[in-house]
Amino acid sequence: MPCAPCSAAADMLPLVIVRPEPGASETAGRAAELGLDGRTIPLFSADACAWAAPDPRAFDALLLTSANAARYAGPQLAGLATLPCHVVGPATAAAARAAGLVPVVTGTAGAQPLVDAMVAGGARSILWLAGAERTALTSGAARITPVTVYAMRPIAAGPEWAAATQGPAIMMLHSARAAQHVAALAGAARNHMIVLAISAPVAAAAGDGWRAVHVAAAPGDAAMLALAAKLCQMQGP
Repeated sequence: MPCAPCSAAADMLPLVIVRPEPGASETAGRAAELGLDGRTIPLFSADACAWAAPDPRAFDALLLTSANAARYAGPQLAGLATLPCHVVGPATAAAARAAGLVPVVTGTAGAQPLVDAMVAGGARSILWLAGAERTALTSGAARITPVTVYAMRPIAAGPEWAAATQGPAIMMLHSARAAQHVAALAGAARNHMIVLAISAPVAAAAGDGWRAVHVAAAPGDAAMLALAAKLCQMQGP
């Protein structure tokens, strides 16, 4: 149910959602179910990259840290279906299943804790399907082989961006690259914008000078939107 102070649009801080489609619309739909005012202004689009699937026999685990890896990997992904698949969060798990994989582990605390758990469980050679720009992961006793299967292309900020950021709003940030891009675009809007980051590293990438910065309790839309509903109760336009 919508939180009481957010039941009328005039009293609601909008949620600005800049993640690529289809994730942006998915987040907006979940926000609407909570009675929140989600506004999709994607600042990136995802494009598939040409890649060749390595021999799965050289690895003992497959790692996906983004749903886009499953969405854009293409038919080559089928050749890796024999590897135990480890994914970050339920959205990535759903995308992996849609692509024909069967996730055996769905992490709930981010990419690095998931890798740590994989290594603790005995993984020694991890194949990581990832984006062209990615945050480095440490592997301890394991070897991580990243393979680029998609790339993010910036989209020019248009009048929708200007309209959404001219007044107080909650800026939902799902990645470090989005945080950096938004920080470069925000200008004086930082003074009245509230950052809602999916993780502490993403919050750090957004920099300083915002009205407030909050980090979700767990990586994923569920925790982000739960916090957004609380912020909607506490903050007013």
